[in-house]
Amino acid sequence: MTAARAFASAPRAVPAACAALGATLVLARMVSWGAALHWDSVLYVGVARSLAAGEGFTQYTGAPLPTLWPPLYPLLLALPAAAGIDPRDAAGPLNAALFALTIYAAGRWLARRCESGFVAGWATLALAAAPTLVWHASWAMSETLFVLLATLALIRLDAYLRGDGGASTLAAAASLAALACLARYAGIALVAAALPLLALRPGAG
Repeated sequence: MTAARAFASAPRAVPAACAALGATLVLARMVSWGAALHWDSVLYVGVARSLAAGEGFTQYTGAPLPTLWPPLYPLLLALPAAAGIDPRDAAGPLNAALFALTIYAAGRWLARRCESGFVAGWATLALAAAPTLVWHASWAMSETLFVLLATLALIRLDAYLRGDGGASTLAAAASLAALACLARYAGIALVAAALPLLALRPGAG
C-alpha cells in the first residue's frame, strides 16, 4: 500500500498517531525539569494552588488575581489537585494533552475537508512537529489551551456555515469562543471574525 493510500484509508488513525507524536515531543522537552516557567507561569501556578486550597482566585502573595490575566488556565491547573497532584507538576502533562487534542481535532477536520488524504495526513504531521507549537506547549502558559479552544470554535463555526448543523452547532461554536476568551483575551478576535461571516452567509436572518 502506498503512503497516499495509507493516509486516505486511516482518517482516524493518522490524526491519533500525529497527536501521540506531538504529545511525545512536548514531554521530551520537559523530561529533565518539567514545564518551563515564565513570570506568568508563576502567577498561574500560585493561583491554581490557591484555588485548590479553597482560597479562590488569589496569588501566592494573597492579592486577588489581576484582571489582566484570564482565569481559565489556572482553574484548569487546579483540577488535578483533587488527585493530590501539584499544579506545577500537572502543567507539563496537561499542556501535552491539550496539544495532542488540538492536533487530533485539526487532523480530523483536515481529513474531512481535503480531497487528498495524503495532503491531510502530511498537514497533520506538520502540525504535530511544528517547532513553535511544541515549544509553546512545553511552557506552563495558556497559549496551548487557547489554541485548542480557538481551533474547536472555528471547526464548529465551519460546520455551521456549511449547513452541517443547526442552532446547537452555532451554540457550541459560541461557547468554545467564550472559553477561548477566558483563556486569553485575544479570543475576542474569534468573535470579530465570526460575526461578518454569519451576517453574510446566504439566508442569514
